[in-house]
Amino acid sequence: MDGLVLRRNANGIPWVGVLDYKGRQRRSYQLLLLLQSSNHLTPTIDVQTSTIWSAIDPGWVDFSVAKRWLKKCITQHTSGCQSSSNIRHVSPAWLIDTTSHCLVSGEGITDFVALSYRWGPSTHRFMNSVIFKELTISGGLTKHSGLITPTVNDAMQAVRAIGEQYLWVDALCLAPDDDRKLSEQLQLMGSIYSSAKLTIVALDGDAMAGLPGTGVLPRNLQNTFDWKDSTKILARHLPSLSTLEVDASEYFQRGWTFQEYNLSRRRLIFANQQIHWRCSCALWHEDCPDLEDNDRSFLVTKTPNIEAGWPDLRELGNLITEYNNREFSFEEDAFPGITGLLAHIGNAFKAGFLFGLPKQNFDAALMWGCSLGRDSLNGAQFDGVRRRISSGRTGSVLPNAVLPSWSWIGWKGYPIDIFRGETQYLINELFIGESETGYIGSFKGDITVPITQWFSQKSPDASDKDIVTPCLESDTIISSTTVTDFDSDVWRCIRYVPSEHGADSGRTILLPWRVSGEFVYEHIHFPGVFRWFPLPYCSPKATIESQNTLEHPYISCKTERVWLAAVTSYRFLLPIPFDAHLGLYDKLGRICGWLQLPNDDEVSGFERAELPGDIDSQIVPSATKGIILNQFPADEDLIELVAICLRKSPEIDYKTKTVNYDDSYGVLWVKWVDGVAYRYGCGYVTKDMWHEQNPQTVDLVLG
Repeated sequence: MDGLVLRRNANGIPWVGVLDYKGRQRRSYQLLLLLQSSNHLTPTIDVQTSTIWSAIDPGWVDFSVAKRWLKKCITQHTSGCQSSSNIRHVSPAWLIDTTSHCLVSGEGITDFVALSYRWGPSTHRFMNSVIFKELTISGGLTKHSGLITPTVNDAMQAVRAIGEQYLWVDALCLAPDDDRKLSEQLQLMGSIYSSAKLTIVALDGDAMAGLPGTGVLPRNLQNTFDWKDSTKILARHLPSLSTLEVDASEYFQRGWTFQEYNLSRRRLIFANQQIHWRCSCALWHEDCPDLEDNDRSFLVTKTPNIEAGWPDLRELGNLITEYNNREFSFEEDAFPGITGLLAHIGNAFKAGFLFGLPKQNFDAALMWGCSLGRDSLNGAQFDGVRRRISSGRTGSVLPNAVLPSWSWIGWKGYPIDIFRGETQYLINELFIGESETGYIGSFKGDITVPITQWFSQKSPDASDKDIVTPCLESDTIISSTTVTDFDSDVWRCIRYVPSEHGADSGRTILLPWRVSGEFVYEHIHFPGVFRWFPLPYCSPKATIESQNTLEHPYISCKTERVWLAAVTSYRFLLPIPFDAHLGLYDKLGRICGWLQLPNDDEVSGFERAELPGDIDSQIVPSATKGIILNQFPADEDLIELVAICLRKSPEIDYKTKTVNYDDSYGVLWVKWVDGVAYRYGCGYVTKDMWHEQNPQTVDLVLG
């Protein structure tokens, strides 16, 4: 600790922040006076001193508070707390009856509580059909109490204490010895948490830690200090509820808990030795149960545009970033661990997903990358991504438990960038740039154009293939016709009037590629925001009927390939949409493009470019300026690149008020094993230079 800062927050609560040596806040505490009373009173504010008093019991959780929160949410909150709009309500196959201490069929039971927790290293699933059958007899859980971990046992007591009866816990409610039913239930886990009336979230430890203050063990309320007149001060340290926080619970580091937490509509959270409430409308804490938290950021959904039906790739990227650095006991569970959440947001992506990549612009999605270096805002170090390694376990009942190299699912790390700067997915399509002659309304996004047809298949040599059909074909990404095809239920086509749609008189509008400029489009959920073209849209009220879809881990197409030299280049300064590691050169020593490796460690396997002595080494080569290598690598050191899409990058000439496009092929660096190519990096090669390399046609199969 190198400093403190003191102030009062919006609720008048004294607050102290702990600073590091750079003056950055690392932890904060709110200071409350603790009432010494056996009664659980509502915290009060001393009008004369503006002091807030808390009557939290240092030893035991007050579940009457939780009951009050639940009732208030059910009766007063909006529909956002009542149901998850996109996933159908399900009843689990089995539930714990906390009054009869046994398992019962969940058929027809709509009100149940779910438990979200970490298993921990000492927790294992010891279950067979004989034991499971005995658990369905009244008192069966008492007989087999050794199967019930402290956290599960305390959760059962908490369910009864808040007036509920049924609890769903993965360790007990998944029937063994029936792989088909077990697989179905595992795939429905997203729907189970979305359907639960309430989810109990255990942040303070794993399955063996229990829920202190609930069962036989009292809690040890930390941060209480003696104060004057026989009173005590409670230094209130509220838990971090994000995986990206420095001091976040290990719960937020586990992969399976991601969709459990995010799909739950109401959460009763056990953290920092007290209970907390979080739903879409409120954030409350036990020590001040009726004092609404002044931090309103939790009310802002992570995916507001997606929830409204707009396929916002930035929001999707943020979700992926938060998820993709989490840990799995079995790395191959990375995709099953997010299928429920993808189903939840899938209504904004009309064509659906293939291993986490949206199909509606699949070619561009394959060009996902990652950020490297240090975040200038919070100092976070971005180390790129590393290949997830399958555990090699046999007999997994989970479908799609594979790690394709072509998807971010097959890699661990963050942040993941998808569609960075893609024109079709920018929220505002009319940008204002400044030139010597005045203001020019323009756009600045890139456009990805498909160059091949993709197929998915269950094996490398499968004859039965599924077409990966995007919502937008190459000719209709941006229509060349006067009026673009659109869904009239959600889009309104309006004749373009500059003064009404973002450009005053005297401004010149530079149109995107293939846009006529006669019409603009307005979405019903985004009034007043006008776009040059519509995008596919699905109603957010539509229901996902099934998540049990087997996805094929291999994709294939007919495309072209070339071999180029890759040498370490100058980072961050090249005109490309990601952080680059390598420059790509042809046999004449000309720079043709750029390549991003998954992480910095991979760079050591490549030579550094040697520039001619008459060229200042401080000048960063860009585009195709004809930089010559002193010595070209041997053929065996060249890397194979396959073309997967065409990228059009706008160059605005403000003097002539025109837009020109630089065309490059999006490429993947691949290596082949037994007839299957695996992704090792991605990049771009300029179109003209690509065709000068005499590319070969190849039947590409990516695994």
